[in-house]
Amino acid sequence: MTASRSAVVPPPARPEPPLRQDSTQRAAKSVAVAYLWWFFVGLFGMHHFYLGRTGRGLLHLCTVGICGLGWLADAFTLPHQVRSANARIAQQDVAPRAEAPALNDPVH
Repeated sequence: MTASRSAVVPPPARPEPPLRQDSTQRAAKSVAVAYLWWFFVGLFGMHHFYLGRTGRGLLHLCTVGICGLGWLADAFTLPHQVRSANARIAQQDVAPRAEAPALNDPVH
């Protein structure tokens, strides 16, 4: 009696789920749109929210544009703020932040 040896074939590996990264690039911010936000609702910091500066937006919201002086200063610094926001967006698109591990990852 000959015993046939069959090779043990492991079951096919399940593909790992893709990381939850945003596959679309975020749009660059516009100086013109930022100035529109600044002009109409800038005393409440909405242009800072548009540029992704939540902390600064909350500061302006709670202090009415730091009594109007911050709002006035932003009139001159807004192009630089937009360039900085676009640089942050480009940097995040190149190297996205590490996200929380997937639900099926073992706890280390």
